[in-house]
Amino acid sequence: MSDRARALAVTQEIRELGVGAAPAITLHVLATVPRIGPAMLDGVKILFVDDDPDVLHLVKTLLANARAQVVTASSGAQALALLDAIHPDVIISDISMPGFDGYQFIQAIRSRAIRTPAIALTAQSRTKDHERALQAGFDRHLCKPMRALTLITAIHDVIAR
Repeated sequence: MSDRARALAVTQEIRELGVGAAPAITLHVLATVPRIGPAMLDGVKILFVDDDPDVLHLVKTLLANARAQVVTASSGAQALALLDAIHPDVIISDISMPGFDGYQFIQAIRSRAIRTPAIALTAQSRTKDHERALQAGFDRHLCKPMRALTLITAIHDVIAR
């Protein structure tokens, strides 16, 4: 059986929090990671931040299947508090979070002279959103929906810099 056939496609409907009705976003990822190597993210420590518990669980599972060590936080403030204790190799953060959003989170990190590579994983997909994320201090901007391999490749790329 091929890797593609073994992979379980997972669709998770995500609703952004906000005033009034928010658009539904569908995130398509593979619950198992395609087999490119025996341990694609073996031992990589990742801090993943998102206010949606379903997204936290889904992405954590995906990254753990690639043998990453994943710590999750449900807010930018919570992630900032965890940062010194876990010393991640990579940070992945949503942008649109209530209160302390992803932009504020990355700016707080960069103001502390922490250069940990960071990836914005967000539904905000316009060119100006991409530019704003990079200007705020993220090293990469990925749009939901995305494929598992896209995320894993981005992690490898930012670590290699």
